[in-house]
Amino acid sequence: MTKEGNEKKGFPVPAIVFKRIRYTRETGEKAFVRITLSLSGKEESSQAQEEGILAAAFAAINNVVPNDLLLENYEVHSAARGTDALAKVSVTVSKHGREVTAYGEHHDTVVASVLAYINALNRYRM
Repeated sequence: MTKEGNEKKGFPVPAIVFKRIRYTRETGEKAFVRITLSLSGKEESSQAQEEGILAAAFAAINNVVPNDLLLENYEVHSAARGTDALAKVSVTVSKHGREVTAYGEHHDTVVASVLAYINALNRYRM
């Protein structure tokens, strides 16, 4: 649903919206991620290098949306069998005893993970 559709239906509009991601990883090298997010309608991009793609993706997000949330749990499941299965990711973040769990789904596990993390950030900010 579009931002305008959410407003018309009375749903809160997410402050952080995923736009695009580019990532690479070569054996023996750190993973590189460049991510673009929309913050209240304004696009911002960031990049990060970490040992793993998800660590780099979450670090790039944190560069755009600074926070001190602790990633408590990360789970990924397949919605079907085969190479084109949908990845379902859940993440739980916490701060000062408050926990928030959010979900993301996509055919690309990295994108599903990014969606779940962004959804958790949005839920925590509400």
